[in-house]
Amino acid sequence: MPSNERRRIPYRITGLPPSQANPVARVLLDWLALPERSVGAPELIEWLRVDAITARYGIDAAALETAQSWLAAAGARRGLTPDEVAAEHVPAARHTFSDALTRLFLGYALPDGGAPVDEWLPVEGANGSDAALLGRLTRFIDDIDAFSERVAAPRTPRAWGEIMLDALERFFDSGLAFSDSIADVRGTLDALIVAMDEGAGETEVSAAVLRTAFADALDDPARGGVPWGGVTFSSLTSLRGLPYRVICLVGMDDGMLPSLARADEFDLMASFGKLGDRQRRDDERNLFLDLLLSARDRFVVAYTGRSIRDNAALPPAALIDELLDYLAESAAGEHASPDELAEARARFVFEHPLQPFAPDYFEPQAPLFTYEPERAELARTLALGRPEPPVRFFSEPLAAEDDEDNGAQAVAFDDFVRFWRHPARALLRDRLGIALFDAQGELGDTEPFELDYSGRDALAERVLPALLNMTGDGDHLARERARRVARASPEMPGGATGGVWQTQELRALHQLANRVRVSTGEGTTRLPFTLDIEPRWPDTEGVALFGTHDARLADARPLQLHGTLNLLTPQGQVIYRYDAPRARDYLSAWLAHLAYCAADPGGPRRTVWHGRGAQSSDFELTPVADPLAHLAALAALYRAGRRMPLRFFPKSAWLKMTEGDSKAESAWLSERTRSESDDPALRIAFRGANLALDDTFAVLAKIVFEPLIRHVRSDA
Repeated sequence: MPSNERRRIPYRITGLPPSQANPVARVLLDWLALPERSVGAPELIEWLRVDAITARYGIDAAALETAQSWLAAAGARRGLTPDEVAAEHVPAARHTFSDALTRLFLGYALPDGGAPVDEWLPVEGANGSDAALLGRLTRFIDDIDAFSERVAAPRTPRAWGEIMLDALERFFDSGLAFSDSIADVRGTLDALIVAMDEGAGETEVSAAVLRTAFADALDDPARGGVPWGGVTFSSLTSLRGLPYRVICLVGMDDGMLPSLARADEFDLMASFGKLGDRQRRDDERNLFLDLLLSARDRFVVAYTGRSIRDNAALPPAALIDELLDYLAESAAGEHASPDELAEARARFVFEHPLQPFAPDYFEPQAPLFTYEPERAELARTLALGRPEPPVRFFSEPLAAEDDEDNGAQAVAFDDFVRFWRHPARALLRDRLGIALFDAQGELGDTEPFELDYSGRDALAERVLPALLNMTGDGDHLARERARRVARASPEMPGGATGGVWQTQELRALHQLANRVRVSTGEGTTRLPFTLDIEPRWPDTEGVALFGTHDARLADARPLQLHGTLNLLTPQGQVIYRYDAPRARDYLSAWLAHLAYCAADPGGPRRTVWHGRGAQSSDFELTPVADPLAHLAALAALYRAGRRMPLRFFPKSAWLKMTEGDSKAESAWLSERTRSESDDPALRIAFRGANLALDDTFAVLAKIVFEPLIRHVRSDA
């Protein structure tokens, strides 16, 4: 049995209000509020995480992740179905679940890149066998929508009983694992409907009334807690009077028992008390006495005894203080001195350190004890007073990659570029099999009011190919199609705001497409290439790039780059992307430019990069006299960087070379936004090492970007 299982103490929390503890009851209470509000996407996903609903509709955790990604791509934000628009200038909602499902079904039925149908753009999601999952998701949303319509109108108690019992059968699986939760809800509903029918008869009540009555019936204090054989957590009153071997009171700080709650100002019964009225303080004292008498072997009380600010002593709750005084008098004797009383009282109090790794827990004869042996190592380090050096993730280089047939190592140019865009991530993924992906975030529940980066990229992917292929005869049709696609894109805001964004993005897309068409107007060709490179260790100005391992990593065996350059014209190479140029864009274009100059030395050896917006975002790379020499240095670092982490961080390195150290530090470390140093791949690859912009980083930034800067021209 694993060590953590041996230390595991079984426990159960009881006495919680069923409206919170019972997942079936909690979901039904949410659904009874549907007439008063709309459904947000995160809320619907949380309903699908309820086990009984998951089993009923056959949507497990993996399938739910897939469905969540579909809904995000299709623009689901809020609302089951679009409401009818009454006012003339009020735009219809376009990010409901109904709209998202329509887009997903169109994406399943139509080929890739299908034209919009009415106001819906086909969104690729379900393929092949995934259609069954899309059908189950649709059935759940349709069932919720139908239930929302049924509970919108007032009904008699008997009619409400039929609706609620039908919902239990329709939405929740009746398997053994969920039988207790469903039985509790069914029993509460049966009793509630009978009581309402006797009192209200044929009177129609709204869903809000039923929801309030249902919650009150579920949380009836008479239900209490349920004891069991392990450690039981409950409120003070939940299991009052039941005998236990050990009873622990947790959180008995000053002011907790008796409580300091004050009556409301408008509480006349509290203001004008009468003889015989219940006194809250007396009730709580009696409750404490019941708990004390229920303990058979031990009675343990825990409270915060030290201030978090200045470590000053803090008193316990008043009743605990009285108990300690009584115990001290009993132990010290009737005529004991104050010092003797204090000493006797101290024998009943054990001070626990704040941190679980405090050395006091691991002293051989200490009265304290812990179930966490892993903390002993840290406690031992603290006791010795000298922290152990952190263990490096890469203490030694990885083994060299074997060459095929002992010839030149063949490297795909795309892999070469991918490595230089993020060396640490490429090392972890390709050599260690550690692939890091961004987790699927929670869906948004508000309609977009602007077009974010991902939405802009998705729009460009749909619209830009058609604009690039425009001809003189088809300009009008291509522009109209682009306008329709932009208007129907799920990322686009609705109403007048969406119109403004649509106009702005279409203008920028047209500008980019026009510049690319001008650059490629004389036709384009593709150039497959193979480059034989002799790696050469660069001049590092006496700075070690990999500590003491530089000589070991300087591998001069030949390397062969192979790939294809796609957009070559008589004037040179053309590259474009719908965004402003960033560090990785300059770097990718520079590597493609070096490959172009080496593969076609008799050509124009000119590369033009087109970006989003005005022409000032474009840049040009001029001819390189000896491209193989630059590739040789990069190939040597590439081969070394696939054995140990390379301290090359593109964003910070580019800013250091173009705008100075201050800008580089701002991009590397930031308290307000996510910085480059927060990248999890860097945190893993450089674990145990000083992750900073040091001299090694500065040398690598100069080696990679200085030749690029000498050959770049921009209109900005």
